Amino acid sequence: MNNAILEKKKEVVAAIQESIEGAPVTVFVDFRGLSFANLNRLRNELRAVDASVSVFKNTLTRIAVRQLDVSYPEDLLMGPTAVVTSGQDLVRTAKVAVDFAKQFESVQLKGGILNGAVVDQKTLEHLASLPGRDQLIAMSVGAIKAPITKFVRVLKNPLNNLVFALVAIKDKKQEVNNG
Repeated sequence: MNNAILEKKKEVVAAIQESIEGAPVTVFVDFRGLSFANLNRLRNELRAVDASVSVFKNTLTRIAVRQLDVSYPEDLLMGPTAVVTSGQDLVRTAKVAVDFAKQFESVQLKGGILNGAVVDQKTLEHLASLPGRDQLIAMSVGAIKAPITKFVRVLKNPLNNLVFALVAIKDKKQEVNNG
């Protein structure tokens, strides 16, 4: 084999490893029957959530995954396989992949790698059903804020009652003085 070709393949393997290692979630998708236009549509949807999709030769992907010391079922990298890698928001990436697979019957989620562990299709679907990163942050802030707000109301309530009592006494005195 030509040394230039061998070097190019080593570069591709290194690029695959880097993209998988740097992603909180990697999804392997069988894209058989998907048109080029629809694959580009998937690319655009993933780009919107800071994720990407690439198609590599399965042999090079297998080498990259083995070198990452990840054991995986053999059928994970059989047939046409697109590699979807996430940015920071792994839930939104999983949602895009799962929703896309639902839109196109020919597209099948094979499984993936979640923080270094191989996961199946059901795990990816469960991940996609979780709230997104921004929603989780908002929920956390709300959970932190709620007790503080209640505490402020509790502290404020006696003061409000005192003010209402003083206003009632003032009104009563004005009635007595006027009447």
